[in-house]
Amino acid sequence: GRLRGGLMAARAGYDEAVARYHARVVEGARQVADRLADLRAARSREGQQRESLAAHEEARGLARLRYERGIDDYRSPLEAEERLLMQKRIALRLKGERIAASLGLIDALGGGYAPEGYGHDQR
Repeated sequence: GRLRGGLMAARAGYDEAVARYHARVVEGARQVADRLADLRAARSREGQQRESLAAHEEARGLARLRYERGIDDYRSPLEAEERLLMQKRIALRLKGERIAASLGLIDALGGGYAPEGYGHDQR
């Protein structure tokens, strides 16, 4: 009786441990899938922004050309430059989001990130 009770308790403990392990594996897979989706979305936004940036660079060039040829006044190239700078700021923000998504994926895969020299004795 006592041995059988101990065996049943051991099996119950084992089954509980297996269930916890499976739950962690499923949660880990979900986190990886979520971070991968985040990274794909960030890359897509970044690609769209590159196209927008190229269009604004072309528009700036045309505005300068129109100004140099006397077609437009000085405000036109300045406004085009301002719009281009705004697009560059957006591109930098999106790059930061992509990097953050990459780091999130690395973390979800079980890796880690620490800046160079972080946590190391630097004598």
